[in-house]
Amino acid sequence: MIHNNTSTKHITHLSTVVDRYSVFVLPVFGTLHNGKRLSEKAFTCLRNLAGLGKNVAIFSNIPKRRHVLIQDLANIGIPPSLYQHVITSGEEVFHALKDRKDAFHSSLGKKCYVIGSSQSLSLLEGLNLSRVTFIDEADFILALGPDEWHSDLEYYKPALKQAADLELPLLCASPDLYVKYQGQQSIRAGALALYYESLGGQVGYHGKPYKPFYESLLRDLEPFQKSDVLIFGDSFLTDIKGAMAMKIDSLLGMSDTTAVELQMTSQEMKSTSMDLIQEKIQALGAVPTYIMEELSW
Repeated sequence: MIHNNTSTKHITHLSTVVDRYSVFVLPVFGTLHNGKRLSEKAFTCLRNLAGLGKNVAIFSNIPKRRHVLIQDLANIGIPPSLYQHVITSGEEVFHALKDRKDAFHSSLGKKCYVIGSSQSLSLLEGLNLSRVTFIDEADFILALGPDEWHSDLEYYKPALKQAADLELPLLCASPDLYVKYQGQQSIRAGALALYYESLGGQVGYHGKPYKPFYESLLRDLEPFQKSDVLIFGDSFLTDIKGAMAMKIDSLLGMSDTTAVELQMTSQEMKSTSMDLIQEKIQALGAVPTYIMEELSW
């Protein structure tokens, strides 16, 4: 199927387009779970896709290693038998820092100042890195996301300003800007990186919507072609923008994240007509092939 980047078709069930594709690419947060519990509708989709012999790829901007995410999914009730591929931005960051195959990563040095939660620090295991306490000791900044206590950008601005003044490069392990859960909005590493760029800082990104991440996905999916693939997501800025750039069909499932990007409350989005939603989508310039209220079989 050729990607249609000028209009979006509204569908209500994934089953209406399932015969058109061989591979279904899904994110984690906002689709498979909401931060606390498994989505039963998403689980039904996974189970039915498996029953039809379809391939499923988990494709996530989570700053975790692949094996960690597989265990996380198992813990919430999604066994590895329901998917065939797992690609995470954290896995890509790990190998980039381990292998140092390009000029940017080879120039980063070994001492890093980490912005992230204690849970996210497992990404550093197996890397020849020293985590430093003070920014002026660091060779670079590793942005994994917010810590456990501070979810707004303002808290991190002084540290980022100091790092920019020292001309330290920043490596972003998750380009997502924000997540919203139960009405509370929290920054992600992408918001830190975007602010750092506004200060003139040098930033390297891993994950959606950047081309190398999608190229990793396509390599993992061989021998399938782009026309065999449907990418699902709830973000215009990452999921849909990246899929469009790669000319891969996409399906937007609306969530709290979608509402933030549409500059609406979740309740406003739910009560707004689909025609008006599609007009807002057109204005954003990241147009999915399909749109549905939520992932549903």
